[in-house]
Amino acid sequence: MPEPVRGEMNAMGEGIQEVYGGRAIVAYHSCGSQSSKEAFPDASWLTLNWTYAYTSAYKFEGIPRYPYQMNYENIKRYKNIPVQFGEGYYDFGTAKKYPANGMTGRWGNRYVIRRKT
Repeated sequence: MPEPVRGEMNAMGEGIQEVYGGRAIVAYHSCGSQSSKEAFPDASWLTLNWTYAYTSAYKFEGIPRYPYQMNYENIKRYKNIPVQFGEGYYDFGTAKKYPANGMTGRWGNRYVIRRKT
């Protein structure tokens, strides 16, 4: 949540776009329960809608949401801005703790890579 520095964040985003003539790729790294556009729905300086989640599912207001579900909802809601699923997996995440997941190397396995892409 960008409070209490929303004004400063808007000024910074607008300044970056001013310096680069409106061609900068800018996203806001929010908390896992919201995307860049959900945090700054009216920001003209945002050019990339960043989403992420550390687990296969997380709860927002008590409702389980899945990262891909969140991305799909954002694609439908904000049609004029691309969505980037920025942090889909970490090599130190809980998936590494379970040998049944087939994790043998630092970067997980083909399923983890598929999830990330």
